[in-house]
Amino acid sequence: MTREGPSTNRQKSSGTTTARPPTTSSASSTPAQTIMVIIFYEDEGTGVPYGLKLPAAGPLTLGMLKIHLPKKGNYKYYCNRVKDDPLSLGEEVKEDEEVLPVLDGKIVVHLET
Repeated sequence: MTREGPSTNRQKSSGTTTARPPTTSSASSTPAQTIMVIIFYEDEGTGVPYGLKLPAAGPLTLGMLKIHLPKKGNYKYYCNRVKDDPLSLGEEVKEDEEVLPVLDGKIVVHLET
C-alpha cells in the first residue's frame, strides 16, 4: 500500500516531512527591488540632499520621479550622466518619458526653480 493523500498530511503534522519540499517564489524570498534617488534642491542652499527609495520595477522616468517628490513645484531637472563628478549639475531632463540615468546603483537629480 502506498502512502498518498491524507496520510501525507498526517505525516506532516506528526513531525516527519516526506511530502513535497516547500516552494519558494522569488517575490517572497527576496525583498522588493528598490532604487535610491538622491535629490538636491538647489534653491534651498542647505546642501543637504533628500534620499528616496523608489520601487525599481523597471527604468525610472522623470514623470515617475515627479509623482514621488516630497516637495512639489515648478523645477528644472538635471541628472548626472558621468560617474566621475556626482555633484555637478549634469544634463537637463525635460520630457516626462525620459529614463533617468543610474550611476553606481543610484539616481542623482538636481532641482532648480
